[in-house]
Amino acid sequence: MSQDINYVAQANQTVSELAAKVKEKNLQLEKLEQVYKNKIRALDEYFTDLQKNYPLPIGVQKEGLRSLEELVPPKCSHCNEIIKSDKYILIPRGYKAEIPDSPTDLPSALPPQPTHSTLTKPHKKNKKVSCSFCKELGHSRKDCPTKLSQQIS
Repeated sequence: MSQDINYVAQANQTVSELAAKVKEKNLQLEKLEQVYKNKIRALDEYFTDLQKNYPLPIGVQKEGLRSLEELVPPKCSHCNEIIKSDKYILIPRGYKAEIPDSPTDLPSALPPQPTHSTLTKPHKKNKKVSCSFCKELGHSRKDCPTKLSQQIS
C-alpha cells in the first residue's frame, strides 16, 4: 500500500514538473511571437514609407519591376552621389554564406582521395644525432659549433 502512495506522489510530482515546463515554453513562445510581430510591423512601416517616398512609375506593374535599384538608385553613404553601375563595383557590406542542407549539396571539384596503408608516415628524427666533424651527440655537421667557430683560411 505504501508503494502505491509513493508511486502516486512521484507521478504527481512528475506531472507538476512537466506542467511547469509547458507553461515556461508557452511564455517563451508568446515572447517570440511578440518579437516577430514587432519586426513584421516595422517592415510593413518601412515598405509603406518606401512606397510613399518612391512611388512606382505609371504603367509599371509590381511584377514587372526588376530590382530595388530602379526604385531607389544606390547612393554613396558619404557624399550622397548616385552611384552609376558602370563606374563602380557594388560590394555588399555583409554576406552570409548559405550552409548546404545535405552533403550532396556540396560542390565536389575533386574526387575523394582513397586512403591506402601504403602511404609512408613521416618518421621522427633521431635525437641522438652524432656530428661527423667533432663526434659529439646532439647536432649535425652543418650545425657544429666547433666547425663554425673556426676561421676560414
